[in-house]
Parts: sequence; C-alpha cells; structure tokens
Amino acid sequence: SLHDALPIFNDDFTVDDAKENILNLPNNRLISFKEILNNKYSKKRIVIFFITILELYKNNLIDLIIDNNEFYIKKGNNV
Repeated sequence: SLHDALPIFNDDFTVDDAKENILNLPNNRLISFKEILNNKYSKKRIVIFFITILELYKNNLIDLIIDNNEFYIKKGNNV
C-alpha cells in the first residue's frame, strides 16, 4: 500500500521540538515551509510545524511572507 511506502519518522515530535527547530534557524533569511520540514513529511509533523508557525507569528517572533503560492517564514534579530 502507499502508506507502507512512506518513510516513518519519530512520532514523538512535539510543538516544543518544532519551536526549537524554527528558533534555531538563521535570522533575516526567507525559509520555505518545505525547507522547515527538512524532507521529513508526515501529517503529524506538518500540522505541528504549521500550528507552531502560527503561534510564533501571533507572538511577533517570526514574519510570514507569501509569494507565488509558497509561504516562507523570516525570523528577525529580536528572537
């Protein structure tokens, strides 16, 4: 089945893990959602990163930039 063909990643991934990953990204550089996922795709991981990005945006820790149907985050020096 298709599900068996997909790589399985550590299912213990949490919002705290996603937040740490994002806050450790370089400052002042556009980073795509695809790049944030780091080729580790699972529904859980995508949802966790998306929720984390929204939370960080709401708290003014990152900016969201939408361009050509792709969205990017940008972390400023204040983080």
